[in-house]
Amino acid sequence: MLEYEKYIESIKKSNGSNRVDEIFGLWRYMGDDIGLSQDCRIIIGDYMLSIYQDLEFYEKHAAIQVLMKAGDWSNEREIVFDYFGEVFSRFKIDAELLSNYLCVLEGLDNWKAKQEREFWDLTTAFRDAYERLKAGNSKHLN
Repeated sequence: MLEYEKYIESIKKSNGSNRVDEIFGLWRYMGDDIGLSQDCRIIIGDYMLSIYQDLEFYEKHAAIQVLMKAGDWSNEREIVFDYFGEVFSRFKIDAELLSNYLCVLEGLDNWKAKQEREFWDLTTAFRDAYERLKAGNSKHLN
């Protein structure tokens, strides 16, 4: 069994957060230029494409990294675009939560916002959140 086949087998057997580590193990194995033949790269790329839709969010990120190293970009643009949309969707949810809890905290502290903030105004929300966290010596600013 070739080395890359061992990585594929370990990905097949893995589950949960372990799968991300296994996929990145294959990515590290592929390195910058380990001399994998084009046939090996095609097999790796085909395998990643075959499991991609069943992967979780961070597993998809790892799979895209492997696909980029495999080098066949016939389908990857659509995959990257789809993942980009997933990242945006998650970011939007987190940004809305950030803005919401900033408003709640301001209300609890009777803090007057410097200006009106819309949920989509991330520049203002992040600046104001940073200032509040800094003023409170938050451990989350590192």
